[in-house]
This record gives sequence, structure tokens and C-alpha cells, in this order.
Amino acid sequence: MEDLLEKLERERAQLLLAVLEVEDIDRMRTRKRIQSLKDVYEELELVAAAAAPVVHPSEGASNPNPAVLTADFYASYLVVLLLAKNLNDARFLWKRIALETKQESEPLRNVWEIGKALWERDFTAAYAAMSKTWPETLGPVIAVLRQSTRESTAELLSSAYSSISFNDAAHALGFDDEPSLLQYCQALGWSVSSADHMIHPKPLPQTTTRAAALEQLDTISQYVLHLEQNTLVKLQ
Repeated sequence: MEDLLEKLERERAQLLLAVLEVEDIDRMRTRKRIQSLKDVYEELELVAAAAAPVVHPSEGASNPNPAVLTADFYASYLVVLLLAKNLNDARFLWKRIALETKQESEPLRNVWEIGKALWERDFTAAYAAMSKTWPETLGPVIAVLRQSTRESTAELLSSAYSSISFNDAAHALGFDDEPSLLQYCQALGWSVSSADHMIHPKPLPQTTTRAAALEQLDTISQYVLHLEQNTLVKLQ
């Protein structure tokens, strides 16, 4: 069992390094790596729990193997689930993490702030949570999550909007300054109208698999509703 744990730990480290190769422009390959990494985390959690010493229920140990299933492990596992766009699994993982593990780790709680915001389609809150100070073990993968979130949101905007205001686009794409926002949008081939402060998205090349198409449509409809509700609140 220990040999299997060591093997899985090595696989996890190798796949994580591969995912962090942000210069890799092949998004489909990156998604496959993320899925493989997710699978390794899932197996590692199960094997670590199975390899744990048997503890009598009266002793009250809620983390089956704290030597392996650390707060850092769960924090990075959560980020990988968010990268995989698997928000349901992220919610269930958060629920089964031991309370004492959550309480002892601020980075772990901060990762869940991102997950909760993404679940609610509140991209402004998600980007704000991503902008917090992170330990070295999490910083690089959070940066990949920010980039991935921005790219997938741009896909949603290109499918759902023919025009969107500078302000709403900045919130959706996580930009704090207008020049960076406009540079990013123009790089996507979108037209920008400074006169009326509107961006006109154009369809982007499809990188979503057919199996995810219906889920993306649902995400689009919910995101559009969320954004329009927020816009109405601002206009009142």
C-alpha cells in the first residue's frame, strides 16, 4: 500500500508540473492532463484512507489519514477540481474534508471561496478570491485557474453576447484596468467602441467537447441571468 501511495504521489507531482506548463497552447491536451491529475487525486485520497490505521470511533478521528490527507493536499485537490470545471465534485469534497483540517488552513478556506463564487457564477468574487496572497505550493496553480477561468468566460461571452459594456466585461474577465481589458479583447478579434464604451464579442474557436455542449449552454444562460441581474441592480 505504501508503494502505491508513493507511485501516486510521483504521478501527481509529474502531472501537476505538466499542467503548470502555461506555454502549452494546446488547450485540449491541457484539459486531458487536468482530468488525469483529477483522477490521480481521487485515487490517492481513496488509497490514503484505506491505508490509514484503524481508529476506534470513540477516538473521534475524522481525518482518516492526516499524514497524507493534509490541508495542502485538499487545497490543491480543490483547485484541480475547479480547473476541471467539476464544481459538483468540488462541493462534495469540501463537505467531506474534516472540520479540523478546514479550521487549521486559511489557504484551504480561501480556495473554497473561489469554488463557492464560481458555483454562484459570481466571477467578480471569484477573481477577488484568486487575487489573495497564496503559499508557494498553491500560487502557480491558482494562476493557471485564473487564466483558465478567463478563457472559458471569454468563450461564454462570445456565445451569449453581441455587445457588452466595458464595465461588465471587466468584471466577467477579471481585469482591474481598462487598457488591459481592451488589449485582451482585441487580441481575441473582438471589436471595441470607445465612443459608447462597448465591446462586441465575436465567436471564438470551439474548444469544448460535444459532451460538454449542453452543460455549457446551461452555464451561458445562468451566467447571462446573473450578469443582467447585477446590471439592473447597478442601474436602480
